[in-house]
Amino acid sequence: MPIFTYMLFPEIIAFKLFVWGRTTWNFDFLKNRKWEMGLFPPSVFDLADELVKLYISIPSTELITVNVVDNTLNQIENTAFSGNFANPQDALMLCDRIRDWVNLIKAQTV
Repeated sequence: MPIFTYMLFPEIIAFKLFVWGRTTWNFDFLKNRKWEMGLFPPSVFDLADELVKLYISIPSTELITVNVVDNTLNQIENTAFSGNFANPQDALMLCDRIRDWVNLIKAQTV
């Protein structure tokens, strides 16, 4: 799935930023934090909205793989099992958003 499509769902991009911030970018402010929607300021989502609008405006054909969905679901599972959700019910909410995301991408495919 194109990375910009995460930005269509604030919950997904917030979760992915949390995961990347902890595992890839090593952001100090996330090291001992649990995931919750309030971790990132509204300006992050405003920027995401701008970026996704630009992305959508570019005509393109993309090849995507289901492995991206599996990876995101594995990240949700890992976060849940490691106790890193402030509210454990957020894992289920994220799974719902992933379903919505997949359905949107599916509807856009030819």
